[in-house]
Amino acid sequence: MKLKSPMFMVCYGLLMLAGGGYAFSQAPDPSRALTAVIITGTVCGVMLVLAIMSAMINRSRILGMIGIHVGIVVPLLVGAVLTRQSFAAAASVDRYRAASAEFEKLRAAGTLPEGTDSAESFIRMRNDEAFRAALAAGTASDADPAARRSWERANAIPDHDRSYLRNTLMALSVLSFVAFIAILLTRPKADQRGASPAGNAS
Repeated sequence: MKLKSPMFMVCYGLLMLAGGGYAFSQAPDPSRALTAVIITGTVCGVMLVLAIMSAMINRSRILGMIGIHVGIVVPLLVGAVLTRQSFAAAASVDRYRAASAEFEKLRAAGTLPEGTDSAESFIRMRNDEAFRAALAAGTASDADPAARRSWERANAIPDHDRSYLRNTLMALSVLSFVAFIAILLTRPKADQRGASPAGNAS
């Protein structure tokens, strides 16, 4: 009898990789989106290994059970992480669109601040203002470049619309939870799990 859970693991891993590839292809600067491919590629590789381990349950109960149970947990953890990241990406999209709308309004009125003749320069100005305000409030640090980057990841207005990233993260988080449920519900029954080590010894 063919086991369904390893098949779901393979499908999940490949779809994760496809999602990472889509995010990479949609990014204005692919070099900045390479992390998406690395992470989803890692998840894909892990799930393929777990699928192979799970499929071996009839020959090695211990190996198969490890594959099944870890294969159940991984999509759940990935889904939780991606859900959090999707909310952060959604917030960055809102910041970008608000700044873009403000830029267009000021440009139409002819009241753009000096040196902000493009949306990019306007966004840089707004980010600098927000960072200085955070420094004054004690909620940011300029002790080193890493501190600034940390603040920017959480608070800065991005230089492009990240809707593609938000949508990809949301889709992959839903996919992860669906995979978790599918693998959980199709895990091998007791009579499909092969002989226990004690049984083999006897």
